[in-house]
Amino acid sequence: MSVCQGYAALFSELGSGLGLDVVLVSGYSKGYGYRTGRTFSRTNHAWNAIRVDNAWHLFDATWGSGYVDGHRFVRDYGEFWFDPHPELFLRTHLPAEVDWQLISDPIDMKEYLAQPFIASYVYEHLYDLGFDDQEVLDAVANGAGLPFAYSFSGHGIRVLQAPLQELLPAGEEVSVVLHAPGVSEGAFINNREFSYLTLDGDTLIGTILPVRGQLKVTLKINHNRRTSFWTLLEYEVQ
Repeated sequence: MSVCQGYAALFSELGSGLGLDVVLVSGYSKGYGYRTGRTFSRTNHAWNAIRVDNAWHLFDATWGSGYVDGHRFVRDYGEFWFDPHPELFLRTHLPAEVDWQLISDPIDMKEYLAQPFIASYVYEHLYDLGFDDQEVLDAVANGAGLPFAYSFSGHGIRVLQAPLQELLPAGEEVSVVLHAPGVSEGAFINNREFSYLTLDGDTLIGTILPVRGQLKVTLKINHNRRTSFWTLLEYEVQ
């Protein structure tokens, strides 16, 4: 029934009705349709800041509600966008008023645009897979980039161990440990070559020495009414 301004306004009304201090924040987001190199001539998004226990926290109810597939809205609740780390939030959201960055060393538009662009869903899926905000922030801040990530609700899948970087060196050992209740098969797929993971109860464990090209960590699950090896994490091996 509305776009971001409506979501943020409703969120403000609900929070205020509960006696909370809520602010509607306008700014610039690297969201749906954003491409590296794009600039902003005006604000294009709205979200909220809420004071909880004498500290301000950031919330984006719009992005947390789902996503757009073509011209169709898809309901897909994303918990990540409700109180993420401010520095991580700043990778995709730059408030028009600098105070709402909520960090000690604010950035300007030039710095915001210069940050490597990572699609918002990657942050969501890494969170769903069990990576915490600080792990992700450290990887991004160190220039390691992030692997493409995909999560699948209802399966209880968690990544207990896996590289959190975009690029991997060829020939160096890569290990993963996955918690995947009810899943009996998993595999590395390195340039279409399968290397199966070992099953131990609800845990799948594997090690590989990848060659140059694409490396995927996959699980065989039923998703979108199709049982197949679906990708959790995807890397580039150089």
